[in-house]
Amino acid sequence: MVFVIGVIMCFGLFLLIASRKKPTQNNNPPKPSDSAPGASKATPGDSRPAPGASKSAPGASKPAPGASRPVPASSGSGTGKGEAVIRALSDGAAVQNILSGITKAPAPPAADELAALVRPGNVRRFNYETLPDSEKQLYSIILRNILEMKTTFSLGYSEPERAAELVRYIRDDHPEIFWMNGGASYVVRDMKTTLTVSTFFDISLVPEKKRRLEQKITEILNAARACPRIYDQMIWIHDYIANHCEYHYEAYRYGDGHDDCLTKYPHAFGAYGCLVEGKAVCAGYTRGFQILMHRLGISCGFIGGVMKSGGVHAWNYVQLGDEFYYIDLTHDDPTSEAVRDRHQDRMTHCYCMITTEEMLRSRRYADDVIFVPDCRGTRYNYYVQNGLYLERYSPEALQKMMRKKRNGDIFEFRCANRSVFETAKNALLNSGDGYELVGGAKASLMTEEAFNVIVIRFQ
Repeated sequence: MVFVIGVIMCFGLFLLIASRKKPTQNNNPPKPSDSAPGASKATPGDSRPAPGASKSAPGASKPAPGASRPVPASSGSGTGKGEAVIRALSDGAAVQNILSGITKAPAPPAADELAALVRPGNVRRFNYETLPDSEKQLYSIILRNILEMKTTFSLGYSEPERAAELVRYIRDDHPEIFWMNGGASYVVRDMKTTLTVSTFFDISLVPEKKRRLEQKITEILNAARACPRIYDQMIWIHDYIANHCEYHYEAYRYGDGHDDCLTKYPHAFGAYGCLVEGKAVCAGYTRGFQILMHRLGISCGFIGGVMKSGGVHAWNYVQLGDEFYYIDLTHDDPTSEAVRDRHQDRMTHCYCMITTEEMLRSRRYADDVIFVPDCRGTRYNYYVQNGLYLERYSPEALQKMMRKKRNGDIFEFRCANRSVFETAKNALLNSGDGYELVGGAKASLMTEEAFNVIVIRFQ
């Protein structure tokens, strides 16, 4: 009896265990996230008015001293006007239909390989480093006096002309000295040089302006640092300036033939005009970007040149590890003439993190430049880092890229070479690929042939 009951209990226990459902094992590896390292971000900040109100195109400008002239670039769209329209029957609501239902979990941030390379408070001053030791000492003496808010001071025995030249190199190394215009005069008496540096405005106004500039810098950096990687913070700042600073055409036009332009428009040539007032010529864009890069701990320089189309210009370079890259923010900003000439009215990234060879297609260096970086890097090019680099054309590849990387009403991508560029452009304009890509929405196609870039703007 006991034996029978024991058998029954064991059998019941076996049935109970067998009845439990065995969990299904998933032997497949986890599906990778849609977002590759360096995925693009939404454009920071509020968008500024469309062209005509305040913005127009990445170009340069013919300056008042230190300004520049936007460079018209060829449109290359095949229409004769640089713009071809992809027409569809539906309205702009179709744009949203393309992306409806596309959802993806945010990818974990990629390891920030640049974090170990930044040096907050210890960035390079490239002009200073290029000088011989004897001139570095004189440079340091002049810099100390300027930072002490002195406009006239004695240098003891020195070469007066060279001392005056060093003031310009100091200005280009130190964008935070926004009150100094780079000019200087000197008097030599009893073998001693007295140097007077030129300022944009009365030195008594500097403390309040400096407070406002620092407040704006803090505001911008706090917003930029919400981006997970240093690289993304750099691009955020690029986009912020392009969207919040407009080209100062009054200063540009007045500077052509007027010696008092620097005092009439004192902020147009520096970081204060770019960041606080939101209006500057190319020198202001360049110094505004430079000061923000310095605060991030990224070594960033100011370089001047002459456009092949005429007019002087200024742009930046940055050092990331052992590599240098050029950035011309003025030419990515749609309020400059060059962008309008290319029939664009939205910010692009054609001049963001490019090589020497690419930059010198449209310009040459100024004669007084003493440090010229060798920009050969490509891994941190905007399009490469953000998955917007098309190595082979196929409608499927482009559709997939657009779904992941479209930025608002703009989708821009760079082709690996001219052959891929021409294939993509012709397919989008002359076959059904363009209609399929935009999903029936109205859109226009613009090209930047110099960089094999295609920009699709949804209307």
